[in-house]
Amino acid sequence: MRGLNYDRLERITKVEKPFRGTTNRFPIGKRRHNTKYFLVRDEDGKRVFDIVFGTSWHSVSITEEEYEAERKLKNNRVHKYSPSDLTQKPEFIRYDHPPHILGTVYPEGYFQFKVGVRIHQGDRKFLSDLSSGWFTCDSRRGGLVYRAMGYGSASIPMPIYEGMRVYTDTMQPLDQYVVIGRKVDRKASRELVKPYENFYRVSEVMCKALDKESFLKIAEEVYANVKPQDNGKYISAKDCLRDAEALRDEAPLDAMILYCFGMQVGNIGNAIRNPGWHNLTPSSVHSNLMRTINTGLYKLHPEVFKPVEYQMGEAYPQSPWGYEVVVDGVSKHQYD
Repeated sequence: MRGLNYDRLERITKVEKPFRGTTNRFPIGKRRHNTKYFLVRDEDGKRVFDIVFGTSWHSVSITEEEYEAERKLKNNRVHKYSPSDLTQKPEFIRYDHPPHILGTVYPEGYFQFKVGVRIHQGDRKFLSDLSSGWFTCDSRRGGLVYRAMGYGSASIPMPIYEGMRVYTDTMQPLDQYVVIGRKVDRKASRELVKPYENFYRVSEVMCKALDKESFLKIAEEVYANVKPQDNGKYISAKDCLRDAEALRDEAPLDAMILYCFGMQVGNIGNAIRNPGWHNLTPSSVHSNLMRTINTGLYKLHPEVFKPVEYQMGEAYPQSPWGYEVVVDGVSKHQYD
């Protein structure tokens, strides 16, 4: 984040004029990019710089008296919402849009990410332009990560959490952290999915013996036999899952198809209506369903996981089970 070097920002305050109508608002780059700037303020006797990109929007409930007073001042950010039920009182809301502060640069040469803000796509692009790398959102690594330019260890993703402090010249964190992930214990997972083994095996053999057209025809017939709960008009996902559990041992193929409808695997309903649009195969649908069922079982039974620790600077793989960032024994919220 060399673009946020403290000496550089300090120099800007001396050679650039603040934006019109302000005394502490200065451009970070080109002056015409007036949504990208920093604010100068004092904190504990230090001169610090708040880094801003655009504005945030917040809604605040106000009283009717406050609403009327703001309307007299022709403030168009206050609104009255009348409920459809006339017995209820109307709601009065004011919409504020303060500066969207991403963090603060300190004279010691580090940048501290602000706590309690969201870092969106535009914010990531803005911070990347000021850095020698990229800020990206990686859902399988917990959320926001920073990846430096280069190869090998130089480009190892680094998690970015609320309140994190990094040196602007090197992106080196000031505080040591540990990334804690979860890994499936194979022995425990085998015991968990054991009741489904026969269902998986038989339905797999049947899928391998079917072509796409035959599979979709059977799926259409199976779905037509589902009875909506409480004699309702529409078949819900719960109805499909209920029947799938009941048929799992006696009719594995029917149960597999109903699991797919209930868990939205394979997009079978759309394939029945538009068979030419989909290139699915029964075997691929079966594989996806097995993975979906197992994933759901693992999430319901956290005892099948064992923790795995990665030290700061150590590469950690993408994982569907989530990660936790810990600093001095305290769990930190990674930007998502």
